[in-house]
Amino acid sequence: PQDGLMLLDDMADPRPSFEEFADSSYTLPYRDDNWWERWVGYERWRAMIDAKQMARIEPHVLPRMAHDTECDIRATLTPLRRGYLRFTGATLAKPDLFGLFNSLITEDAPGSLLVLPKRYPVPTLALPGTRMHHLGGVPLASSVGDSEEFVSLREYRSGDPLRRLHWASWAKTGTPTSRSFRLSFLSGMP
Repeated sequence: PQDGLMLLDDMADPRPSFEEFADSSYTLPYRDDNWWERWVGYERWRAMIDAKQMARIEPHVLPRMAHDTECDIRATLTPLRRGYLRFTGATLAKPDLFGLFNSLITEDAPGSLLVLPKRYPVPTLALPGTRMHHLGGVPLASSVGDSEEFVSLREYRSGDPLRRLHWASWAKTGTPTSRSFRLSFLSGMP
């Protein structure tokens, strides 16, 4: 019987290439006054690895097994961000007699898993803002269109959009003035 076997899932290497590291404009969240850090860049390199790490997977300890037997394993992983998790394979680790070293057997089994955020059910909302009057019916309104017709100038009320301000009147009188419009439907006939 085999004791102490562990299964390790191998994910794509999160380490940045030398070009990525040299060209990166990644800045640390704290002020970097350490000259050694500026010269070597270990903390920046470590932060770039953490930024590319997609999930955390704990090693799975296998149950005691006889030679040439199979077993099913239920594994859990903790995704750290959404996106594709790229797996390169799996590694079986077998400890030596003293438990100091592991002999490793790696099996290539590439695969990917898409991690999406949790979805919450939302009731359908009846939001205002749809067209309420369709002169000539919906087909005519959608083919011709509608517009807003200028009616008059009035005093500014809080909440009026800035694009409706009449800047020339404001400059002349010194008080904010707003333009008011009304909906008009174009019939498309001359």
